[in-house]
Amino acid sequence: MRTITFLSLLSVVGCSSKESALPFGGTADSTESSSDDTSSSNTGTGDCGDEWTESDGVHIQPGTCLAWSPRSEETMDWYSAVSSEDADRGGCGSDCPDEDSVGYCTIFNSMDGRTDWRIPSKEELKQASYEYPEFDNVEGRLWSRDTGSGSTGNAWTVDLSRAGAWMEMAKDDEGNRVRCVSGG
Repeated sequence: MRTITFLSLLSVVGCSSKESALPFGGTADSTESSSDDTSSSNTGTGDCGDEWTESDGVHIQPGTCLAWSPRSEETMDWYSAVSSEDADRGGCGSDCPDEDSVGYCTIFNSMDGRTDWRIPSKEELKQASYEYPEFDNVEGRLWSRDTGSGSTGNAWTVDLSRAGAWMEMAKDDEGNRVRCVSGG
C-alpha cells in the first residue's frame, strides 16, 4: 500500500515553480524573485539581532533589519496607500495612481529619525509573516505596493498573522490597512 506523507507532499509543492490555488482565494508560489529593495535571504541576523525589537512604536525585523511602522488605524484603497513611486516600483502598469500621489507612508517621515518610509513589497510582507511578527494589531490584510499578476486593477495583500496567506484584491477595495517599512 502506497502512502504519501505530508512532508513528501510539501517537498513536491515546495519545489514547483507554478502557482497553486489556496482555499481562501489567493495563490502560493515559491520561486518568485525579489525586487531591488527586498531582502532575499532570511538566514543572516545582520546588525539587528535575531528577535523582533521595538522602540517607540517602530519594530525592527530580525535578519532584514527592516523597520515596520504601526498599522494604519483606518482601512483604505490601494490608491490612497501607495505613492506614485511605490506604485511604479510595484509594476502598476496601466493602473497607476496620479503622478503626484504621495501615499500614506509620508505621515511617518522623521519617525525614529527615518525619512525613507514606503509601502512594502509583497515579498517583504510574506517574509515578515513567516517570521511571526511580534507587534500589535498583526491580524488582517495589508496592502503591498505590488500590482497583481492577473490584472493591473488588482494588488497583492498579505496577512502577517497567517504565514502564506496572500491574495490579490481589487485596488479600489477599501477594506485593507497599511504598515509601512523603512530600510532594506
